[in-house]
Amino acid sequence: MVRLHLLNIDTNSEGIYYRSSDEAPAFIGNLRTSYNQELKVRARWLAKYLSSMEEEVLENTINQKIGRWAIEFPIQSNPGNTMDFYE
Repeated sequence: MVRLHLLNIDTNSEGIYYRSSDEAPAFIGNLRTSYNQELKVRARWLAKYLSSMEEEVLENTINQKIGRWAIEFPIQSNPGNTMDFYE
């Protein structure tokens, strides 16, 4: 969330505080679209489906289905610079 500029981190003598950034309301607004509501339905289905799998089967399924993503998505050289990821 920090990388996407949705959170700001503040510190003081009492600890670390997280607060929403100026960009957060627009992001939250997008979560209420019909597309995102349908995405939530599918995410719940996927969680239910995967939770019934044994750990070894789940691990093999993830490796087969999405393990290659590590190759397809670039690794950020500078975690503070989100543009490395999107370019």
